[in-house]
Amino acid sequence: QFYKYFNVIEMSPNATSEAPILAFKKCLFIQGQIAPCNPKMYDSPRNMNLFRKYLVNNANSPDEEEEHIQYYKKKLLPAIVVDPIIPNLIKDTHPDVVVSSECLTAMVEMIHSISSDICIPITVMKAGGDKKVLVLDRPFPKDSLTARQKNKLVYDLAFKSLCLDWKKKHTISTNQSRPPSPNSYGVTAADETNDDWNRELDENLQYNLWSFGDMNIIIRHQADGDLVGVGSKERRVCLTTKLDYQIQPDGFEEILTPSERASQWIQSYIGGHAFVLEGRIDVTKNRLVRVDQKQMKDIMSDNWKPSYESEMLRHTFLRLQKMLVPGNYLLQHKAGDRNFLIYQGTDKLENASSGVDLYSKYDSSILPTVSNPELAFVPAWNLKNSSTEQIPWTFPASQ
Repeated sequence: QFYKYFNVIEMSPNATSEAPILAFKKCLFIQGQIAPCNPKMYDSPRNMNLFRKYLVNNANSPDEEEEHIQYYKKKLLPAIVVDPIIPNLIKDTHPDVVVSSECLTAMVEMIHSISSDICIPITVMKAGGDKKVLVLDRPFPKDSLTARQKNKLVYDLAFKSLCLDWKKKHTISTNQSRPPSPNSYGVTAADETNDDWNRELDENLQYNLWSFGDMNIIIRHQADGDLVGVGSKERRVCLTTKLDYQIQPDGFEEILTPSERASQWIQSYIGGHAFVLEGRIDVTKNRLVRVDQKQMKDIMSDNWKPSYESEMLRHTFLRLQKMLVPGNYLLQHKAGDRNFLIYQGTDKLENASSGVDLYSKYDSSILPTVSNPELAFVPAWNLKNSSTEQIPWTFPASQ
């Protein structure tokens, strides 16, 4: 519950072309179901359905049982620290770090949006002898979201449901890759008692081993779907949306931001160079304008290289490995800061101003403020209809 200030990590690594990169070693374990993409997903423009229940905590929903198979409903993944598969993977591979794809994505996005805040729970466990392993889970919910961020969450779920043919879901791999362990990863007490998470019927999870310089890292991620081309094998895909508040019929569009590009890079990369299917959304009209299919060469166009993003991740993991002892921690980045703050779990919080009380911070009785609507976009500059007195890219002059 309580965390006290422990240390700080600067976010200024020396990114060079000689720095080690994240390199795939082997697949450890795959489980669950995956759905193919529906060929009709490219049909556009079309309206988006925002009135369905896209999030579920329980697979059993009698009131929507018939409709459940008609569209995709997102299951909330178990936290890595309580994932029943992880302990045996740690025993077999002796990694330095275990991390979720959500954590990696949030970290690389944050590099280009220094005004954002994230808080990542970390558990440091003993792994035999002097060995220790860092487990970084998905970030906690943010204290507040902009209107654009809220819309992004909703449209991502709606777009994924639109693209996937959930009635044709199948096991993600007919020859599931198993770690060289005599342990039965699929049968644990957690599996037997947790009715809300059925690994055979629910969404897929993949556990891969990577090297990052001298470190070995297990990354857990989830493929959104697969795409089958003519005469080609199945290709994993990442489904995402690009919200556009300023799109015009003459081709005027919002460009991809550095944070969005970094996010697409890391998701495609850890997904085995998965395709990225990006749905461009005209938010003001609630319409899917088109679907763009991207490969890694498209994401890394204009000679862009994720050197800084990659080295920031490696630098942070190395510092955490050297600095932390077994226990519970929070890795926090506050808006506007150029450093990560580390908080260590404690039984008692002596100074509330320099610590974190998770129970108070995430009390269920504290609801987000919804009474103050905000304008989520600035109207596009219209060269044809604007007055000569108006300064370009500003609101029209008051009358």
